[in-house]
Amino acid sequence: MRHRTARRAALSWPLLAALPLLAACPAQDPDLAQLDRLKTQQAAGQLADIAAGPAPCTARGETCAQAQEIRADACMTLARRAPDAPAAAGQRDCALRAFEAARQALPDTAAPERLGRILANEAATAMDQRDRTGQGTDRQLAAAEALLRLNPRDPAGCYHLASARLARALLLPAGRARCPELVPVASCQGVAPPPGLSSGVRLPIEQITVERQRIGCP
Repeated sequence: MRHRTARRAALSWPLLAALPLLAACPAQDPDLAQLDRLKTQQAAGQLADIAAGPAPCTARGETCAQAQEIRADACMTLARRAPDAPAAAGQRDCALRAFEAARQALPDTAAPERLGRILANEAATAMDQRDRTGQGTDRQLAAAEALLRLNPRDPAGCYHLASARLARALLLPAGRARCPELVPVASCQGVAPPPGLSSGVRLPIEQITVERQRIGCP
């Protein structure tokens, strides 16, 4: 059965911002040496080599967090260049694994905005996977909920929460069985749409309102 998903607004999520440089890597530190190689490959546009190479380190700290972000960015970019290619689903999975590893590696001193950027990219990649393969809705929802725990009015969090809930609702039989998924989020009311949306499109939060009214949710 063909997977049904909510039609989403045309959206191009920004990829990772430039990462701060660390000190030159001492030869005795393999994690710093790996990060240095990844940065060199990234600067040279060798994204396929990054994606095909060994997974970066996972130890808690800035070094491994940056390394995982670079790999996630490479895999996400490759998937978006050819979203229907046979390799694209695996590239999106690669990005999702690396985003999760980057989150887990972030030190306690990391700014909330840094975590928010990773979560927003993770949610966007999960949405891409959902729209192409039918997988990823729950991952998109979890990332959105984490974004809203950081900031209840985060534009990306509001967008992805509504998008994932609407997609889950449309998998259910038509009618009031969909209502539990179509619960409006008060903190997201009036939040501006995230950057990258085409003007004039209907946001998922607006589609939820229309669907609730159509089926008569209490």
